[in-house]
Amino acid sequence: SSEILKKLNEKGKLFAFDQDADALKNSLNDARFTLIPQNFRYLKNYLRLNGITRVDGILGDLGVSSHQFDEASRGFSIRFDAELDMRMNQQNVLTAKRIVNEYEAKKLIEIFKEYAEIHNAAKLVANIMDARTEKEISTTEDLKEVIKSCTPKFEERCRKPIRLG
Repeated sequence: SSEILKKLNEKGKLFAFDQDADALKNSLNDARFTLIPQNFRYLKNYLRLNGITRVDGILGDLGVSSHQFDEASRGFSIRFDAELDMRMNQQNVLTAKRIVNEYEAKKLIEIFKEYAEIHNAAKLVANIMDARTEKEISTTEDLKEVIKSCTPKFEERCRKPIRLG
């Protein structure tokens, strides 16, 4: 954002959307900069509400930040054993722990295929479904242990997929 501001003239405006409360700590002190603590999906509504009818560009940062991976308590990183969280917005009640432990197999397969681009999603989900009958998958370490046989190094040993329907 600071690099973009360097390229703007005094009338330029930069609006940044970030639903992660930790991002507020990095807000820039520049009158041309506005940090909106929301998901970028509200961009159109926010601009319309504030009478902004034209923009010269849109830059989307759609990934996970290094801060989210480096902060163990966020539950994103496989480097730390922490509560399985993975929420971009800490106010959201839906955590990765809840998804992994409560969603039906069919829905989990869809999620892993669409959002994680996992090709052996059915095999991975079969492992999750088996494991969660024994105990809750609570931490990143628990999840790593459950799916380790489905990682590329061990893929050939992954269990057969479960039958749906």
